[in-house]
Amino acid sequence: MQHFTDSISCDFQLSFEDWMDSRDIHETDAKTLKRYRADYVSFNAEPRSFFANDQGWIYTDSSGKARHDWDDLIGVTYKQRVITLMAANGHCHLPRSAFDSNQLATLTHWLRLAGFHR
Repeated sequence: MQHFTDSISCDFQLSFEDWMDSRDIHETDAKTLKRYRADYVSFNAEPRSFFANDQGWIYTDSSGKARHDWDDLIGVTYKQRVITLMAANGHCHLPRSAFDSNQLATLTHWLRLAGFHR
């Protein structure tokens, strides 16, 4: 049985596979994958952190901390490996592997309360 927590947090690095999933890239050609991997390493292979509670979330990457209320949420995408939260001033890709089952249940609960059902 899932139980909801008061807050969730995690530190992670988006993997190349997570990055590809978040962008709907399904290429298998070696030359194309090499180009995508170079883009990933240059712009997306960095430490990140995520914190959330019933008020909103904070997403931190190399550009700084972005604080959001749940009312700021304008969209959510649920991919096989990644959940993406979208706000007017940016979005954050959250790999499912960064969360345990209770954290995922809690996040999904808050997203549902914000009007974003899976």
